[in-house]
Amino acid sequence: MAVTQSYSVDNKTVSEMLGSGSLVYSIPDFQRKYAWTNKEVGELLYDLFDDVDWTSDEPEDILPHFLGSIVVANSEKSELVLDGQQRLATVSLLLALLRLKLQEQSSTKADIINPFLVKISTSLKEADQIKLKLQAEDAEAYSSLIRNPSSAKAPELKSSLLARAMQKITADVEDKYLCAAREAGTSIEEALLLMLDRVINQTTFVKIVAPSESDAFRLFETLNDRGLALNAADLVKNKILAKCSESKNLDEAVEAWRNIVELVGEDEIVNFLRYYWIAFHGNVRKKDLYKVFEGHLGKLAGQQALNFTKNLRRTARDYAKIVNPGHEKSGWNAETRTVLERLLMYAAKACRPVLLACANRKPSCMLIVAKACESITVRHSVVSDLSSNELEKSYAKLARSIVEDQDVAEAVVRELSKHALKDEDFARNFSNLRISSKTNVWRQVLIQLNSKISTGETTIRDAMSVHMEHILPRNPSKRALEEAFLDKESADELSRMIGNLTLISGTMNRSMSNREFLAKRPDFEASEIALNKEIAQKSSWGRKEILERNERLGQLAIEVWSWPVS
Repeated sequence: MAVTQSYSVDNKTVSEMLGSGSLVYSIPDFQRKYAWTNKEVGELLYDLFDDVDWTSDEPEDILPHFLGSIVVANSEKSELVLDGQQRLATVSLLLALLRLKLQEQSSTKADIINPFLVKISTSLKEADQIKLKLQAEDAEAYSSLIRNPSSAKAPELKSSLLARAMQKITADVEDKYLCAAREAGTSIEEALLLMLDRVINQTTFVKIVAPSESDAFRLFETLNDRGLALNAADLVKNKILAKCSESKNLDEAVEAWRNIVELVGEDEIVNFLRYYWIAFHGNVRKKDLYKVFEGHLGKLAGQQALNFTKNLRRTARDYAKIVNPGHEKSGWNAETRTVLERLLMYAAKACRPVLLACANRKPSCMLIVAKACESITVRHSVVSDLSSNELEKSYAKLARSIVEDQDVAEAVVRELSKHALKDEDFARNFSNLRISSKTNVWRQVLIQLNSKISTGETTIRDAMSVHMEHILPRNPSKRALEEAFLDKESADELSRMIGNLTLISGTMNRSMSNREFLAKRPDFEASEIALNKEIAQKSSWGRKEILERNERLGQLAIEVWSWPVS
């Protein structure tokens, strides 16, 4: 997008950006929180100070450092920062630390930094203002750090990325750059002043001032400079807010988007947007996500864009009920909650568009749909580890069928049967399973198998209440090998088979350790877990018993994860 004459574009040093006479900069509430980690902070400090000649008294010899563009929109009392808050905030934290270090040296130069951090009020009725006003969630922590960098270690700031950034800045300045200066024979005060000059006079931005928020939004969409890479959610949010600002609906849109992020979580927002699109519009790959949203939003007027955002929020509520089914407000019955929780245990995400469509259009069918997704997940992904591309396309078609009010049971069978595997193929794959790690997925698989043969007198609450145990130990003793008539190599292969795994309580796990089978058998006999009752009936445990149990569990799996589901 070409920048027109309506934009003001100037090269500015930090001194010109933040120095005396500049306006206060505000981060709008719809912007994301401060997000830089030690990696980004460390890279900035390296770029600024790694090539400093600590013996030089000619700061102008240092190559200037360009920090990228800052996009702002004019407001009455401040400039709204649409792009650049990560860099501005980090530079401000650095200046606050340099001021503290100069104060510790009793330097009269420390006060030079004050105007870069605080706008002094000329009115007795108005308080001084922090020069950079972050959005509400970061404002208090940022203000505390600017006034007192040592507060970075305060317990109340433990989870703040801003506090972690200040700790990183402090550590690098003290342990790396001031140490280098001392080794070069430069005093601490002189080194701090060299660093200060580097920051305020030898560091530049391109400051782009847009004539309005709407213009700034449009420009922001094309920019991705030094900050964290913009993901699809950042760009979709920007597009929505740009549209809504045209019709004076910005505040409502900001609130709706904030609600969406609160409901689904910042880490899950991109996935949610993709699943929403698949459920109600059609299949889309993650790399094309912004493109489809941009095309759709481009056709909408301001009020329509707001309505679209409110619909996203309603869908986000359904999504929250799917990914947190045990919540008291989820509204699902006990059996549906249990199946949805198992899907979480299996890390089954590809089916979420189907679950979203069902929650939105056919909530009464959620149990049968969730059961179908579970059987497909176990048969196709957990046990057989097949490619997900075609399965995702089928899930997209099923979601559309539900949205279009087709018969749900019929659509489930039509769209998913080809991914279920025939019973004999599924049983064979299951019998040949090799389990390398004791994950919650396999614990849940064994829990379901146990439930099928259990009399119902003892119920395993969840995968976290039991442990997986190798009946033939993974690291068998010489005695265990002799008892099983196996060499070490054969034992290693057999021990990883599904037929060699069972479930035990935590206390029993510690007592069993790597003992041989006959020493473990009394514990299996005493166990209330149905799987162990079957194992305890064996008089020995070796190749024959493990392979037989592989087959037994494979046949049991057909019944547990049946297809079609009933």
